[in-house]
Amino acid sequence: MDRPLSDVVVLDLTRALAGPIAGRLLADLGAEVIKIEPPDGDLTRAIVPRVDGMAAYYVQYNAGKRCVSIDLGRPEGRDLFLRMVEKADVVLENYRPDVMARLGLGYDVLAAHNPGSSSPRSAAGATATAARTRRVRLRHPRRGRHHRDGRPPPRRAGPPPQRPDVALGHLRRPARPGRGAGRPAHARPHG
Repeated sequence: MDRPLSDVVVLDLTRALAGPIAGRLLADLGAEVIKIEPPDGDLTRAIVPRVDGMAAYYVQYNAGKRCVSIDLGRPEGRDLFLRMVEKADVVLENYRPDVMARLGLGYDVLAAHNPGSSSPRSAAGATATAARTRRVRLRHPRRGRHHRDGRPPPRRAGPPPQRPDVALGHLRRPARPGRGAGRPAHARPHG
């Protein structure tokens, strides 16, 4: 059976929870997901419990993906990644807002190598905007203060940073080339 995203190639730079889950969902829907790990491996490879020598957490959220190790901090690694971007449809990452630009892999660089690709950000990073990221980071220390003082934590930390359907809904190829392509998925209109 042909799966809905069988013609989509995703480069997955995500870590932690929501990013790897998003990549796993894309793989489950048929996308070819290539997980890019640093030379020392993904941090979740060391998490316990372990089953047959593998971290169960890592296996669960990275099933269906191909893995490759690339040092994005080195010019050779950056060049290799940019060659991969030329053939990819999606670059999925959940770094802090400044990290990709610092690596020389900001949205403008990626778009220059593949104008039709999407660059969605994971909801885990709460990175829809830099301002939102600052607000989310300020909430967590306040929640800790409430815990120490014995007061109940705030009922709600705020709205989710990104609707789950934004990244998936914008993977469909535009009806006309160039229409809607080449913008970060989190910047696209929700309607």
